[in-house]
Amino acid sequence: MHCLAAFEALARLGTVARAARELGVSRSALSHSIGLLEHRLQTGLILRYSPAVQLSSAGRTYYEAVHQFVRGIAEGLYELSESSRIPLRLSVSPGMSRLWLSGRLPAFRARHPRIDLSLTVTEGVADVLGHQTDVAIRYGGLAEPGTTSVGLWEETVAPVAAPALAADCAASDLARLVHGVPLLEHRAWAWRDWLARLGRDDLAPAAPVLAGRDLILVLEAAAAGQGVALAPMRLAAPYLKAGRLRRAHASVAPGKPYHAVTASRHLGRPAVSAFLHWLAREAAADAALGGNR
Repeated sequence: MHCLAAFEALARLGTVARAARELGVSRSALSHSIGLLEHRLQTGLILRYSPAVQLSSAGRTYYEAVHQFVRGIAEGLYELSESSRIPLRLSVSPGMSRLWLSGRLPAFRARHPRIDLSLTVTEGVADVLGHQTDVAIRYGGLAEPGTTSVGLWEETVAPVAAPALAADCAASDLARLVHGVPLLEHRAWAWRDWLARLGRDDLAPAAPVLAGRDLILVLEAAAAGQGVALAPMRLAAPYLKAGRLRRAHASVAPGKPYHAVTASRHLGRPAVSAFLHWLAREAAADAALGGNR
């Protein structure tokens, strides 16, 4: 059993150091366990240990079975014992994490104290079909075959700016707005796409003075008076409520939906099911309070 646990952790985490740290053993003990497992199986599982672990074809096949076995034991024990714990890996964008999700996670931990959350913050699309993450929160995009998507809310997008600049822009028409002031944008909420959703393809916006991949960066630049940014209203709510940003124009265009995605085969797992139900309730409660205004 300790050999199986060592192999599962090593293959999942990708480095000897991380696997040894999770298991609380030395690197040499971990390597010894892998060697013992390969000897008993009479097949090589690891092609390379450094800088990152590379599995053989037999190792990849065996890992799928071992991973399900180890996870099943942990989740079965979670159902039987009130002292056992299970992990849940989440993947979200920086903006979603800091502006909406992180402040709500203490409530989830209080409700489910035996689920250990591991949060990965990335702009990339996490692989929910492999072993990269259990649940990913995404903006737009299509659910891949083999996945299940839980809708959270339909986003709305509008121009925002620091209070003084927003007051100057509020009465202007769209043409003056997109040509007369510095524009800021995140790649997910581009001015050209927003105008197209409004049916104003005829207005070619000026080049943004700042185009960022981090929504926080874009909103902070707008709050500092550097220009007008397009913002998803639900995520920009903390800035609007604090008075750091205000609506810079009355026009609002529909955005894409936010949704939580997981592998369909994981829906019956207790941690995944608990998190998806909690997340849907949080999104519905936020909408009821006018969180997208």
